[in-house]
This record gives sequence, C-alpha cells and structure tokens, in this order.
Amino acid sequence: MKKLTVIENLGDYALGQELKVMESDGWVSKILVGRSVPKFKSGDKIRVYETTHKYVPFEVARSYKLNDDMYVDIQMLPKTDRGIREIYEDLSFYDGVRLNWDVVRVLRRRGIFPSLSKYTNMRLLLTELPMLDKTH
Repeated sequence: MKKLTVIENLGDYALGQELKVMESDGWVSKILVGRSVPKFKSGDKIRVYETTHKYVPFEVARSYKLNDDMYVDIQMLPKTDRGIREIYEDLSFYDGVRLNWDVVRVLRRRGIFPSLSKYTNMRLLLTELPMLDKTH
C-alpha cells in the first residue's frame, strides 16, 4: 500500500479532480481522482492498494477520508465473483485486510450491515455504488 498526501488540488472538473500528491518517500506526482465532490484539500491522505506482481504492479483501489466520510474507489470494476476474488488475491495480506476494513467503514456509513466475508462486503459495495445505472 502506498500512502499519498495531497499537496494541492490542481483542478476540479465535472467528472473528477486533478491532484498534486507526495508519496511517503518524497516523490511528487499528479493523479486524477474520479470524484468531483467532496473536494480534496491540502494535507488529505490517500491510500493506494497495488497488486503484488513482481514486474508490473498496478493499482487496484484507493481509499480516503473526506469531511469525516470514508470513500473507496475500485479502479477496475469486477463483473463476476471470480473478479471480486482476484481483487483480494492480488493484494498482500495486510493490504487485503486494510481494504476490507475501509469497505466495511463505507458500508456502515451507508447503513448497510457488513458481513464477515470480505468478498460479500466487496459485492455489497459494488452493488451500492451511486454511479452505476440501475434502471435496466
């Protein structure tokens, strides 16, 4: 897991925000977050969960707390139960536990009673995403 600290909010757009962030080792970079509200401020923390692949680790999820509300953004939305299982299989043990804890916090904020299964919790989070179209 990488921990990022927001240095500056470079721009608010209709579908996201561009942030200048600093990693724990001092590396400064820019990232895009696909959430336009609430706004990030300087000093906000972002946890980035990456796979444990040796050659090409890639980002699986991000979690952050804004205005006392926890948010979890899944970078690639799984379509099947196998896809949900692969999210956790590709993470280290600690990152899997921490991501599940963040998912549980989001579910509790939404009034959903979480399960003991991390796979069920992820499934509940994905079915309750406000951005998904549930009309058909």
